Amino acid sequence: MLSTTPPEITAFSSSELVKKAQNILDSEVLQLQEAICNLKTKRNALSSISRLPPEVLSRIFMFCVVPHSSNWIAQVSHVTRYWRATSLGCPQLWDCPPFMHRHQLAELMLARSKTVVFSLSGTVASMTEQQRRVFLLALSQLSRIANLCIDEVEPHFVTKHLATIIEPAPQLSSLELYGSTFYPFSPEESYLPITFLAGQTPHLKTLRLEIISLDWGSTIVSSSIVHISLKDLHLQYSSLVQFIRALRRTPSLETLEIQHTLKDIISSVDTLDAPKTRISLPALKTLAVTGEKTVAAAYLLSHLMLPLGTKTTISCKGNQADSNLAIMSIFQSLSSTVGPDHLKSISLVAMDTYLAFRAWTSAEMHAGSIVDVTISPSRLGDTDNFVIASSSLPLQSLSALHVHGGMETETWIRAFGNLNGLDSITLEGEEGNARWQFGLLVAGCAG
Repeated sequence: MLSTTPPEITAFSSSELVKKAQNILDSEVLQLQEAICNLKTKRNALSSISRLPPEVLSRIFMFCVVPHSSNWIAQVSHVTRYWRATSLGCPQLWDCPPFMHRHQLAELMLARSKTVVFSLSGTVASMTEQQRRVFLLALSQLSRIANLCIDEVEPHFVTKHLATIIEPAPQLSSLELYGSTFYPFSPEESYLPITFLAGQTPHLKTLRLEIISLDWGSTIVSSSIVHISLKDLHLQYSSLVQFIRALRRTPSLETLEIQHTLKDIISSVDTLDAPKTRISLPALKTLAVTGEKTVAAAYLLSHLMLPLGTKTTISCKGNQADSNLAIMSIFQSLSSTVGPDHLKSISLVAMDTYLAFRAWTSAEMHAGSIVDVTISPSRLGDTDNFVIASSSLPLQSLSALHVHGGMETETWIRAFGNLNGLDSITLEGEEGNARWQFGLLVAGCAG
């Protein structure tokens, strides 16, 4: 290490000479510090953790990552030179940029992740201008995005930024778009055209949409889809027809959830004529249709062929015309999911304002019912039809029946009077129920 001897300084030395001496000494101090740092680096390199190959050390670093946090960064990149070089050379370590918390760090992490796929999530309504800039920068790299979740989306964000995306998303596995409930959306502002993502998302498995809807002719809905959830969409009748047709392209679909989406699209029971062919969903495990009118739910179900064992939840609004025929249509559509010798116990609540049917594949009535149908409020006169309709399911193997509500004896005997395998009947409600219990016993359906 070369050094220069500083000039001799006295009380009468000029300021220039003093400054020169200080610079020489500062240079020597810096050289010594660098030498010490180099020695420490060499010493650190002798430790066990620093002798690990970069591939192994990178793998260890991956376990330190805490999503939506930046505290872990100093633990892997601010310890030794080797650790820092290893961490910066591992793109997978930087694939979760905290867009909503530290936009500058997010932009840096986006660059460090290079070409590695990453997850992008953000709440549009609460973004600052800088956060939105970085978020849109990330959104422009669609070829790298594996999971995209955008919450509190404003109408102009849909029309300006989402509806104009025409690039494919070859790595996208999950797409979640939630419109903001604080802004009124017109049909145009809540609609993504057929050109969205170029219709090319070959690995998309999860699709969750709230308020914001797709053009259901888009091939985004394809054979890779496993989960579809729709809530508060502005579907027109033509859109519903397109959606039902799109389900033909989803043989791997396991979960279908529809809430407050069909609205007033279907208003007449005349539309409930059985289609020539029903759409088979062989992998479907869960179906939930909630907050819809009875006729609308019946229309959708009439187009689906549910596989045996599908857990089905239907919660409808019954205050409409033609609901009796719609109720019958719903239970007819559910017959495929329960099958012969499948149901072991059912619970029926038949009141003037509330109708509920639950069914289990075991004799014990627990939380995991396979069929759950609720209509509330019911119209006066629905009750008999609901009971009769529910009995159209294959109940030959039924062993337990739980009933709540006062009904005419003839109705219960007509519905359940031929169930000779019943082991137990549980009654709740009016004293008049004793009459139909007696009628059931006389009919020989209770053991």
